[in-house]
Amino acid sequence: MRRLPIVMRVSDARMIRGLLASRAATSSLDQAHLQQLRAKLERALVLDSERVPTDVVTSQTRVSKVALPIRMDDGTIAVFVGYRV
Repeated sequence: MRRLPIVMRVSDARMIRGLLASRAATSSLDQAHLQQLRAKLERALVLDSERVPTDVVTSQTRVSKVALPIRMDDGTIAVFVGYRV
């Protein structure tokens, strides 16, 4: 499977590093997940806000989700989900 690059803003990386530091004394069950997050953060491309591509969702991005129930020709109802970023 192809690895997509992780792109994030400087402020988001700072926030995640702070959360990781505050969770250092958590249970051993959480440590594996936290280590995976640390590894992903280390390979992330951290950019100033103005350099982050517009198709990257950041912690400041607003996402609207809508569910559209549509009656199909056979009488069943299908629900289509749409997103606006």
